[in-house]
Amino acid sequence: MAFSRYKNTTGIRYSNKDSYHLETPVFTPASELVKNISCITVEYNESTRFDALASQYLGDGRYWWAICMMNNLNSPYDPKLTVGSLIKIPKNITDLVNFMNKK
Repeated sequence: MAFSRYKNTTGIRYSNKDSYHLETPVFTPASELVKNISCITVEYNESTRFDALASQYLGDGRYWWAICMMNNLNSPYDPKLTVGSLIKIPKNITDLVNFMNKK
């Protein structure tokens, strides 16, 4: 079972007619994550898929968001990514989730 990045978020309802929304998680800058979380580095190319990297290195493709967080990317399709960019991947997803939940 995948760890949830929303574990410590609160459901918010603005009125009885409104549906529940998740509270926005606290933003942790990538520079702080890289200082505190052990990671490996791979080179980005045009065939790189974040779900495949997450599956290979983290054991579950649903952790693609962790790679985005470690690299300050909005999505796996962020225009900041160019061929040859170095991508940081956390060595252990549990360490990343525990660090985020401390915030």
